[in-house]
Amino acid sequence: MSVKIISNNDFDSNHPKGSDLSLIFMLKRYYNDELSSIKDYLKTLKLEYQNNYPFQKGVFLQVAPTMVKKHKFKIAITLSDGRVIESETTELELT
Repeated sequence: MSVKIISNNDFDSNHPKGSDLSLIFMLKRYYNDELSSIKDYLKTLKLEYQNNYPFQKGVFLQVAPTMVKKHKFKIAITLSDGRVIESETTELELT
């Protein structure tokens, strides 16, 4: 399983439109509310998967954009069998 988060706009000089932003987001762990990188969370997901909502505690942006402030984020989850689940946020203005 893998997760990619991309924006419809340039985020900063290292993350132009369409680049993977998953490294600057963190997730809350189900059992203790600690923040974890998406990569580390996915490594332990099978151990933590105690219900049907593994991302229910939220996904949190860790840095503010330095370029465009309005963004739509697309989240793409690639499952182990190759299927992809995608969803997009409404436009957010980040300050």
